[in-house]
Amino acid sequence: MSSWNLIEHGDVYEKRGWPNFGLRFPNYEEFWRQFIVPMSCRECTPPGQPLWIHFRKDVDPDAQRIAMAHYSIFRALAYINEIITIQNDSEFHQNFSFTYSERIDNVYIYLANIIDLVALLFWSVHKLESRFSIPVGKFPEKYNLQRILEKAEYYFSSGHYQDDFKQFCNKKRVASIKLHEPDDVTSFIKDAVLKKDWREFSRDIRTYRNAVIHNTMIGHLIDVDNEELIPLKDKLRDYELWGTIIYYPQQDHFEPSEDAIKRDFFRMCDLLNRLWHHLIESYTVVSSKADYAACLGSAPSPLSLFFQPSSSAKRVTGSSGDGLLR
Repeated sequence: MSSWNLIEHGDVYEKRGWPNFGLRFPNYEEFWRQFIVPMSCRECTPPGQPLWIHFRKDVDPDAQRIAMAHYSIFRALAYINEIITIQNDSEFHQNFSFTYSERIDNVYIYLANIIDLVALLFWSVHKLESRFSIPVGKFPEKYNLQRILEKAEYYFSSGHYQDDFKQFCNKKRVASIKLHEPDDVTSFIKDAVLKKDWREFSRDIRTYRNAVIHNTMIGHLIDVDNEELIPLKDKLRDYELWGTIIYYPQQDHFEPSEDAIKRDFFRMCDLLNRLWHHLIESYTVVSSKADYAACLGSAPSPLSLFFQPSSSAKRVTGSSGDGLLR
């Protein structure tokens, strides 16, 4: 049905969250309509039935990962959008002080999680492309010892090891050689400008996320107008110590936290929408292959999900707790 839409046919979170930022990421709904709906029981089960938004039986694992990552990206975006909406609410500030004070760190953890989910999703698509012999580029192979030694030599000669060793001495951060990067999936994006934009944005977001999860709390300033200021991403190392922020701050090294969150959220939505344009094109080719029909599994019997053959009924639950496909 070409009229599938999230407002009428999504789950409770999609119905509530989609109107708030859907215009910034319309290709999410388009991919959902074309490729996620057929993986669910919407087309073989009456609306309102418990199985309706659940996976069909025996959907291909890579197809499931695509749908799961797709929905998880939506949930992360919806969370960030909600934070942006309520962060100026004085009641939120006063009555949920810890939630309010930690919102910046949480936003960047979620933004970085979206980047990781994009890598998982695109990787799963590429695995299907490889299985169906679609020529989109060489599938990565295991390195031999010689290639690993070359990577190690570059790691040392480029100065990365020296920087990592300083971080190890200062904060006991692990010094490691990165052999395979999640961002390798961007090599399959044909749009050179988009590829560059995504990699640069991903690097900036991960820089802040890594500072959040691997270090002490990031310090901030409150200006004369009671506005919260945080260090720019490329200045985080300069302000690792709270004493530096208190006594030696430079005005042009900080920005309002609200501006940073909004800018990075809107930028994320814009980049995702551009990425999803290519994703829809790629998955249209995948779904056109004769063997793809088997990836969609089969229509299940309702009893096969909710009851064990032996005795008592057990509800199947996932991470969301209700056993439903998002």
